[in-house]
Amino acid sequence: MTDVSRRAVMLGAGALGVGGVAAMMGGSTPAAAATAIPSSSALPTGGKLSISSEPFGSTTDGVAVERYTFGSAHGVQVQMLTYGATLQTITFGDRHGHRQSILLGLPTLANYIAESPYFGATIGRYGNRIAKGKFSIDGKSYQIPINNGENALHGGPIGFDKKVWKATVIKETSRVGVSFHYVSVDGEMGFPPKTWTPRSNTR
Repeated sequence: MTDVSRRAVMLGAGALGVGGVAAMMGGSTPAAAATAIPSSSALPTGGKLSISSEPFGSTTDGVAVERYTFGSAHGVQVQMLTYGATLQTITFGDRHGHRQSILLGLPTLANYIAESPYFGATIGRYGNRIAKGKFSIDGKSYQIPINNGENALHGGPIGFDKKVWKATVIKETSRVGVSFHYVSVDGEMGFPPKTWTPRSNTR
């Protein structure tokens, strides 16, 4: 970053409304992450909002990855990847008109695959470390493959950050963005399947 003010960064980050990830245990485990830029006086969009996509390479097993760019060419602009539902860049100009990203991101898919730094990625099924990759629920033990010393980190060796997510474009009059979806099957990376009975709402 050059000399973008801290206040401008906080305004931009707050107005972006980067959505959290909702992961639920079930017959299949859906996860979703959504990011959209609203048209707001708090956010210097700098003109008409737009969204586009482009190829961003392929994984080692041949799955195509896309990069979505959305926002305003003269205001805040976001780039996200279907690989890991990853937030790659958030760029806007400083008071001199110089544009630069305020995020740590990598230039190519090969970098993300080789270095696996979790920069901007969606984490799951579990965020942080599980000691020795072991835990138990209702007396049943589970083992997650270790990938951080003797621990399992951020969902194990092949977490949500290494999956190619499905993307749905959000394009409305007042906002643009992308909604990402991924279904984690029962037992993926050793995590348990559905462990509760859904409650019905009778009101």
